[in-house]
Amino acid sequence: MSFRFQKRVSVAPGVRLNFSKRGISTTVGRQGASVSLGKKGLYGNIGIPGSGLSYRSRLDKGAAGQRHYESTEKLPYDANLVYDDSSHSFTFVDRMGDELPANHLRELKKQNASKLKELYKEKEREINEQTTKLLEIHHELSPPKTVSEIENEIREETTVTASPPQREEIYLREKAKLENETSSFLKVLRFLSPKQKDEFNERVKQQTIETFNNEQASYDELIELAKQERTYRIDLLHRMMAGSLEAMDEWLTMMLEKLDFPIDTDIDFQVLGPKTVYVDVKLPPLQVVPVSKASILKSGKLKIERKSKKQQRNHYAKMVGGAALYLSSYIFSLLPNCDRIVLSGYTIEPDPVTGHDNEWYLYSIDVDRETLYTLKMRQVHPIQSFKQFHPRMDATKTYIFKPITPYEPEEITVYEKQA
Repeated sequence: MSFRFQKRVSVAPGVRLNFSKRGISTTVGRQGASVSLGKKGLYGNIGIPGSGLSYRSRLDKGAAGQRHYESTEKLPYDANLVYDDSSHSFTFVDRMGDELPANHLRELKKQNASKLKELYKEKEREINEQTTKLLEIHHELSPPKTVSEIENEIREETTVTASPPQREEIYLREKAKLENETSSFLKVLRFLSPKQKDEFNERVKQQTIETFNNEQASYDELIELAKQERTYRIDLLHRMMAGSLEAMDEWLTMMLEKLDFPIDTDIDFQVLGPKTVYVDVKLPPLQVVPVSKASILKSGKLKIERKSKKQQRNHYAKMVGGAALYLSSYIFSLLPNCDRIVLSGYTIEPDPVTGHDNEWYLYSIDVDRETLYTLKMRQVHPIQSFKQFHPRMDATKTYIFKPITPYEPEEITVYEKQA
């Protein structure tokens, strides 16, 4: 696809780079859960606020079908909490992963009944959320923004929230560090001698000054970088609003990289004019749609059902259609002058005959800003709403898509000039 476009931006779901005085960290996932990568491997962490019970799962290694969790509360037995994917149930095992005696197991489940119930609810929500996020992506469109609102966002994002270094705090830190470098016996001797005590205090003073100066320099540099970034972004915004296509291109590239999107995808785009952007979106294949749905039984256990083929196709249609509407709104929110987005969605699947990747388009739509924001998104099926946007699409009533020929940039350019 890249030969037709000026820019391509890759978007990963739920991944954030966080810039701070101490460096760059990566956060992956939704609020309330996290994924951490360290020397001991990749772990998923989740907990129930206020319950005292959390669990931690090794994601890159472990027994097939079992996930081990750790309780923040001390258990009456030497046991681990595990979730079995095959039976969709939580249970307790010993440190070797073997089953506990029946009486011990009953006692543990009885003592943790209410918390296990919460964990089953969390697991139900976790399974169903995979579908919900995809089906409801279009429910909350990005609202249109004025230039003033965008400037305020820039100022907020480029405001340094880190506090400047405090000499007193650094002094206490350096003092504690130097004290830890010597044995308890030497600490006692040090303060018996006035000379040694003075020498120690002088060392603390000198190291405090050195550390403070280094931290102050880093803080000043951070402040200066934030000012430069703010000036750069506001200048880019004003050039964009003045009609610079180059500025629009640069601005859109920068902001698309910050997009919080539940689909791992590539977005190709080309700025055709001050009011028009041409976009191609790489869509995942039908196989990525979650095929399971969960519910809690009266017994408190988890029930997992498989969706029908018809349900999967309907959910896929909502996902790929909602993605188009949401992306359109996101671009409109970034470009106050833009009134029109021509967006096409394609997918890549292996050809069953040749085995080579086969690229084909599902839809191509011509979205205007005014019409998009008049739609009641919670009440429409995304694919059905395409009727408002001069669609090129060939799909059955049960959402079996057939390849289509999308709008070409040349067509859009001619249409805009004539209009």
